[in-house]
Amino acid sequence: WSKALQSADVQLPQVWGAALALAMTGHLDPAERRGLFGEAARRLVPGGPLLVSVQPPARVEVVAEAEWGSVQVGTHTYSTSGRADPDGPDSVLWHITYRVHAEGRQLREVQMSHRWYVHGVADVVAEMEDVGLETEVLGDDLVLGRRQT
Repeated sequence: WSKALQSADVQLPQVWGAALALAMTGHLDPAERRGLFGEAARRLVPGGPLLVSVQPPARVEVVAEAEWGSVQVGTHTYSTSGRADPDGPDSVLWHITYRVHAEGRQLREVQMSHRWYVHGVADVVAEMEDVGLETEVLGDDLVLGRRQT
């Protein structure tokens, strides 16, 4: 968390009214994720919310190739698919393919891979509460944390 901020030369405000961590916490290793939640607990205004979406998988496992969706923009259709393989005791390696089609033929395909540190809703709740945030689970994949007043 802090390494990413330093390398991006980002200056965040000292006081946050709210914060979102959507579809990104798996990019942080467990220590970095706890650091993010601790930073939120320090910077949020009293009662200020932190909304975190938790994406699968919640454990290290093979995730079979699946289509994630497509969208048409003008004459082009953009689609994405992905799969994951175990990459260590607490991570998987996602392999993602992006495609562009037009008039029934593929124009472009780009592949990339990245490490994803697996965690579930229970992990996020525990980590947020460890830094003093009050939590509420809002569904299968959303956790709301609030700085205590």
